[in-house]
Parts: sequence; C-alpha cells; structure tokens
Amino acid sequence: MERGQGEPVVKVPAVTVVVVNYNGGDYLRGCLASLARQTFTDFETIVIDNASSDNSLSCMGAQPARTIILRQDSNLGFAGGNNVGARRHGSLACLAQS
Repeated sequence: MERGQGEPVVKVPAVTVVVVNYNGGDYLRGCLASLARQTFTDFETIVIDNASSDNSLSCMGAQPARTIILRQDSNLGFAGGNNVGARRHGSLACLAQS
C-alpha cells in the first residue's frame, strides 16, 4: 500500500489469526508456539484475552513475530472476542479458540 511522500509503505499481512483466550494458559502457550513454528510467515496473530484471571498472558512463551495482544475488561465470550479481532485483520481471518 503506497502512502504519501515521506510516509512508509505498510504491508498488510495476508492472514490474521485471531486467538480468543479465557483462562487457557497452557493451551494458549501451545497454540502460540505452534504458530511461531509455521513456515508460512505472511500472517499476524491477534490474541484477545477475555479478562483471564490465570496469568495466561504472563506465561505465553514463544510467539509468532507479529503478535498483538488485546486485553478485555470483561469476558466477551468466543463470538464477542472474535468480533474484536475481526475489526483489524488482513485479507483472510482465521479464528481460533485457545
């Protein structure tokens, strides 16, 4: 995507992986580690944390290169969490629950 003079060219990833998490510590860690090992790299990962109380985010471990974490103040549920992630995505969104 070309920008005006002096502005950087920003490449939107082909795929956005939306991971909705609620108290899924070990599952989230495994999910992100698996995504970090992918050979296809034209993607970003958006983790929606639905107000977890289990320290899921503090022990995530390996993460894909482009990872965005969006903490929510309340549990929006799976659909609500995906809606938050879907507002910011590449040309193709992949929805996952940790």
